Amino acid sequence: MTTYFFAILIGFVLQHRMQERLVRAKQDNSKSLSIAGRGRKGAVMKKQYGLWGQVIGAGVAAGTALGLFLKAVEQGTGVKVYTLLLNVDYIPVLQHYYFSEFTEFGFHLLVSIGLTAVFAGFLRKKRPSRERIVPFIVTASTLIGVLYFPVTVLSEQTPSVTSIQALIPWLIGHSLYGWILGMMMRRFIPDSSR
Repeated sequence: MTTYFFAILIGFVLQHRMQERLVRAKQDNSKSLSIAGRGRKGAVMKKQYGLWGQVIGAGVAAGTALGLFLKAVEQGTGVKVYTLLLNVDYIPVLQHYYFSEFTEFGFHLLVSIGLTAVFAGFLRKKRPSRERIVPFIVTASTLIGVLYFPVTVLSEQTPSVTSIQALIPWLIGHSLYGWILGMMMRRFIPDSSR
């Protein structure tokens, strides 16, 4: 449990530090944006590094929160929603290997970071107002939870696809994930009104 606490703490710290760097860089204008103090290419690289740091931080924090929530539900009720979250039995290449919980959680965080990057790219392109970011990400995350839940059919370790006791916390967890991710992404996605 301490490992998960530190993972979420690291996610928040990473995201916060990247936000501070971007604010400082904006205050110092282009001098602090460029690598070695010169050139437009350096400015672009530094901005991208800042965005990627924020994407990674937000993905780790929201993914860890989802994992903690589903682990607490599984430990409290015995419904195997956390097992479903970490399960890789349905992937043909990986089904012959045994992975520790920590490694499987790492896979989950990589998926979370990838999903955060997709959301960030989409939102930066569409440039919605800040008020629309959280509802969009909550809806998309819940929809992803709905679409992923039938994977339970492919494994014997996970709950039945007809289990309402598993579906409800699964969807609540994914909505929580979307809310946390949306709140964090509001900080670094440009607002359309500007």
